[in-house]
Amino acid sequence: MISIVIILIAHEQFYRVLIAAFGTDLHPIMEVERNRHVLARQIGVNGFACAVIGYIGYKNRHALSELMTLKRDDNFDKRIYGYSPVGFQILLYFFGFQVKNMYDTVIWEDGLLYIVHHLFAGVAAWLGMFPGAYL
Repeated sequence: MISIVIILIAHEQFYRVLIAAFGTDLHPIMEVERNRHVLARQIGVNGFACAVIGYIGYKNRHALSELMTLKRDDNFDKRIYGYSPVGFQILLYFFGFQVKNMYDTVIWEDGLLYIVHHLFAGVAAWLGMFPGAYL
């Protein structure tokens, strides 16, 4: 998870440098440093993390498709409370994303609602990685 956070930080910093070098000429709003940093955060962290999580899910859609069925059968409890390596991988990346986003929310003073949102999303991801462990 630490490596995921480091990758997200590095990716955001890359976009900060890229936008600072080439973005100021695109539009007058990009002349303000805070606006360039916000754009770098949205592309480098939020966009990148969503793309990676989507890619992992798409790449492993065959393994996840059996988890998504709603019919009650003998395997229902296993699907709901069982361990899925692919699901764990997605939730681990999502949890790392939530840690980075929580840090950004505090630094950028996004507000209490976003703090609560990232806290609940992180807890949901953590509990999803270890199904049935807290029952």
